[in-house]
Amino acid sequence: MKFSHLAWLFVAFSLFGGSSLSGQEWARKMFSEHSHDFGIVAAGSEAVHRFEFQNIYKEDVHVVAVRSSCGCTIPSIEKQDVKTFEKSAIVARFNTASFRDQKQATLTVTIDRPFPAEVQLIVRGTIRADVSFEPGSARFGDIPPGKSATSSVRVIHRGDLNWRIVDVKTTFDDSKIRVRLRESNRANGLVMYDLGVELRDNLEKGYVSGELFIETSEGHRYPLPFSGRVVAPLEISPEVLAFAPLEPGQIVHRRVLLKAEKPFRITGINSTDPCLQLRPGNREEALQVVDVTYTAGSETGRHTCEATIATSLGKEMQVTVKAVALVETGNALSSQ
Repeated sequence: MKFSHLAWLFVAFSLFGGSSLSGQEWARKMFSEHSHDFGIVAAGSEAVHRFEFQNIYKEDVHVVAVRSSCGCTIPSIEKQDVKTFEKSAIVARFNTASFRDQKQATLTVTIDRPFPAEVQLIVRGTIRADVSFEPGSARFGDIPPGKSATSSVRVIHRGDLNWRIVDVKTTFDDSKIRVRLRESNRANGLVMYDLGVELRDNLEKGYVSGELFIETSEGHRYPLPFSGRVVAPLEISPEVLAFAPLEPGQIVHRRVLLKAEKPFRITGINSTDPCLQLRPGNREEALQVVDVTYTAGSETGRHTCEATIATSLGKEMQVTVKAVALVETGNALSSQ
């Protein structure tokens, strides 16, 4: 039996008394960052951060749990089972509905496979009590291709009647978003603005997300997230298939789903590599199941290939599935 580099490290630290922190450094290396500062946020605003991590090892990684040291942050696991090359995230949601003032939480991520480990992530920020958003973000839902979409958020300030919104900025493409601001109240200790957000009709298919930054007369900048999804007329899931680790010549089977607004037929499949073979059905349906067969080649290492699926919906209505495979002899597992 061959040991991976990861396995040897684990055994060495166990036998020779390496510290718990050092012995679990392999798990910490998977994370691209280990702390996040939300800054100053409004009460009720949607403050969410993804601590993304990638399995850089050939062993499967399983995240069993995540806990928070403070109710001010609610953590969750995006995907618990993470294979080689795959990514997941620990999602940290700042509890702006229930907490106020400066808060900090430690998120402890517990991993049980391939070896026990814990990774700690830090979240901090300040939740203002006198500024709030209703709702906490601009949500657009599913957007048809070539159509615009609108959403509105009310910004409320309690206290100083001289308080004002002086500007609204974003790092999003200005040609694809439009913002309208209207003051609706300034009396009885309340200042209110109605913020209208429009996503224009020139967005590409897929998920759309970003932040507006509301600048105020007090010199603060409050982030307001927005999100939506431009629904493609033809969608494929998953778009990427990961196969690892495989022996040379090993055959594996998967399935992908194609979905459209109306029934269609699959009229052709063009694969860049004979290792990747797709077998579609022959019915005309709005939801199609395609069987995928991947045969590992004789060369070891990382291999990528893809196949394009043409449909009866027209030349523009085709999708691509990508395969990523790691081929090794003797299941010699190690980090990438």
